[in-house]
Amino acid sequence: MNVFGGLEGGASLSKIVLLSAEGHVLASDESGPATNHWMIGVDECFARIARMVADALRMAALPADTRLAALGLCLSGCEDEAANAEMAAQFERRYPSVARACVVASDTLGSLLTATPSGGVVLIAGTGSNCLLFNPDQSHVKCGGWGHVLGDWGAAFQIANEAIKTVIEVEENFRREEHDVSGVRDVVFRHFSVHKTSELLTPIYAHFDKTSFAALCRPLALRESFPSINSVYCLLSPAVAVEKDDPLAKALFRRAAVDLAKHVNAVLPSAHPSLLSLPGGLPVVCVGSVFKSWPLLRDGFFATLSPTIRELSLRRLTTSSSFGAAFLASKLNAQTMRMHFDANSELLDRFSRQQYEKR
Repeated sequence: MNVFGGLEGGASLSKIVLLSAEGHVLASDESGPATNHWMIGVDECFARIARMVADALRMAALPADTRLAALGLCLSGCEDEAANAEMAAQFERRYPSVARACVVASDTLGSLLTATPSGGVVLIAGTGSNCLLFNPDQSHVKCGGWGHVLGDWGAAFQIANEAIKTVIEVEENFRREEHDVSGVRDVVFRHFSVHKTSELLTPIYAHFDKTSFAALCRPLALRESFPSINSVYCLLSPAVAVEKDDPLAKALFRRAAVDLAKHVNAVLPSAHPSLLSLPGGLPVVCVGSVFKSWPLLRDGFFATLSPTIRELSLRRLTTSSSFGAAFLASKLNAQTMRMHFDANSELLDRFSRQQYEKR
């Protein structure tokens, strides 16, 4: 029996799945360690992947010496094709008993292939942001994925960063803000456990943690509770954010929506015409916790979309992108795995230019 492995690797955790050629789940684990090679190094990354495969084989009650037909690794930070090919070759040389073949790709591609095999756009907006267009002929183009120093536009980190900068710049009369900043200032101070802006230097520089920094998004959207700086899950609650009705907080999310739509506009010129003519229009797979606040993003996102976009379907995954990584691996074996793509995602929203302009 051919067994295909797929791994979704991130900076915080990793997820693995083993599938049969018929698409049956043999084993699945969503609690694996981080596998971002930029953070932990290639050697440790490979060692963790090998251990995760071994653990998955035990979960599947398969012999320990089972060699996967192919292993797909869709990892964060793997954006360069030449580097990815070399990384896959290195893994095959160092761990020949794990899999007969290995492929390395970006985590964005894994997300897209989990939802659709025919191509489309994947738009990531979690702590960071990224966007990838993948055509049916395998050609692709990306926008974003540059991290919090050079990019992350529309992501949770950028929303938090803009909130803090707005508070500081208004306080120092560096710029004017049309909205009252007092509500956002209170949230910022409580989140970082400070009483004045000068005290922000310690948590932001001396004890900087990207995930905790981005988690400021949560109290920006909540009224009654303020998690500590150690909060690591950026859950944006649209219903409570609307109830709070803070104009500046809403404006911050709208600005993020504009930046997210710009990602789609940036890759659009490279889209194959067949993608634009699909039922429901261009498919966009939305990944990341920022999209849990879609009602706060919707108007800004749709208003910014390129006029050339007539229709667009936004979908979000209902399962791990490790399934897409396994599907990618099956292609190495010249075998088309049976995948129930419709069950791997759900409709988030649909855009129609005709209906939008009639509003």
